[in-house]
Amino acid sequence: MKLDSKTILLFVEHAASKVKKNTLELISAIKKAAPAAELNGVLLCVPAERAQLCKDIEKLNLKKVFVIENDSFATFSKENFALAVKAVIEKINPALSIFSHTTNSSETAKVLASRTGMAFISEAISFAAYEDGEFVAVHPMYAGKIRAHVKFENQSCGVVTLRPNVVEVCEAASGAGVDFETVAFSPAGEGAVKILNIIADASKKIDLSEADIIVAGGRGMGSKENFKVLEGLAAAINGVVGASRAAVDAGWREHHDQVGQTGKIVNPKIYIACGISGAIQHTVGMQTAKCIIAINKDPEANIFKIADYGIVGDLFQVVPELASELKKLING
Repeated sequence: MKLDSKTILLFVEHAASKVKKNTLELISAIKKAAPAAELNGVLLCVPAERAQLCKDIEKLNLKKVFVIENDSFATFSKENFALAVKAVIEKINPALSIFSHTTNSSETAKVLASRTGMAFISEAISFAAYEDGEFVAVHPMYAGKIRAHVKFENQSCGVVTLRPNVVEVCEAASGAGVDFETVAFSPAGEGAVKILNIIADASKKIDLSEADIIVAGGRGMGSKENFKVLEGLAAAINGVVGASRAAVDAGWREHHDQVGQTGKIVNPKIYIACGISGAIQHTVGMQTAKCIIAINKDPEANIFKIADYGIVGDLFQVVPELASELKKLING
C-alpha cells in the first residue's frame, strides 16, 4: 500500500472532554511515514462534550474531522463505535484507518476490521515507508526480541493500531484551521456485551501511562507493605508508583499498576526501577523512558544494562535517603 497523497482516517481518542496524548502520537507517527497524505479524523462523543473537544482538536494537524455525536457514546460499545467509524469510512473511502492500541480503541478497530473484511495490523510500534513509498507497520515479536515489518498486500483500506507511549509527539502533530463536518448516525442498540456499571478510580491519581515520573518496584520489594517506601519517594517528586509482573502476581500491587509486556507500556521522563531484575517482559514496557534509574543490590542485574544511572545497594536504605535529598532540593 502506497499512501502518497491518499486519505487516512484517524480515530480521535478522548477522556474527560479532552483529547488524549495518544491521538497526538498517532498524528506524529503517520506524518513521519506519509507526510503528503491527507489526514482526517473521526470524533465520537456525546453532545455535551462536542464544543470542548472541537476546541482541542483545532490545535491538531488534521485537515477535516468528522463528528458523530450521540448520547449512546456515553457508554463504550465496540459494536456501536465500530459502526460509527464505518459510516465515515464509507463516506470518504480512506486508504488507511489508524487507532491507538488502548483497550477501547483496539476493540473498536478489531470489530471494524471484522465487520468490513479489511486487513488488520495490530499493535505496531512505529510506521515507516520504504524507498518505493510502500507503507509498513513495525510490529514487535517474541517479547520485543525481533521486529517484523508488516505491509498490506491489498491496496484497499487497511486498519492499524499503534501502541501508546512508543512514539514521541513532534511539531508535526500541531496545526490550525481544522474543518468539522457532522455525520448522522443511528446506534444499533445493545451489542453482545452490555455494560452494567462503570466504577471510576476514586484515588484520582495520575494514570500510569500518562505519568512523567514513575517509581516502580519488583520482586525485591519483598511485601505489599514495603511499597510504602516507594510511595514516599513518588510523593516527594510528584510521581506515581508502578510494579513489575512479579510484584503484581504476588498480590502486592493491583494489575493497573503493572508495567511490561502484559501490563502498560509507559514512556515517562524519569523511570526509577527499584528491586527489578530487568527481565525483557518488563523492559519492553519502559525502555523508551527518557531517563532510567536502577536501584538493585545485585550488580549483575539486567536492569543496569539499559539504565542511564545505576545504584548498587539496599533499596530500603537508598530510596528513603534519595527521597530526603530530593525533598531538600525541591523545597529549596
